[in-house]
Amino acid sequence: MTAREVRRIPVAVPPPISWGARWRARRNLTKLARALHGDGWTTVRKYEENPPRLRVFLAEVPCVGETVTVIQGWSKWGFVTSAGLWVGPCREPEYAAGEVAHLLKPWVKAAPIPREVAPFPRIWSR
Repeated sequence: MTAREVRRIPVAVPPPISWGARWRARRNLTKLARALHGDGWTTVRKYEENPPRLRVFLAEVPCVGETVTVIQGWSKWGFVTSAGLWVGPCREPEYAAGEVAHLLKPWVKAAPIPREVAPFPRIWSR
């Protein structure tokens, strides 16, 4: 693979992680999931994919969410969203959780929250 081919890979699609480094990606995503659960977010682990991914959403609005993955930078591992935004280093999962929550809050507030439908009131009684 030449340098020109590497530049063609879009930022939003992280390159596959080697099988030897998948355990590290899973461990870092698990730390991020724990930090997000503490803030009230729901996570779904998709570790069978390559690279492993973590889906983050609010239980009340499951249609709005973000997918986070782990990439290896020059000297450190970091969390990256599906849009290619760097949200923080893996050694600071609480900071990355705050950044992911900051990205999702405006979308969650704008989304309509489904409410329970009340039964139709009876007008006639028998």
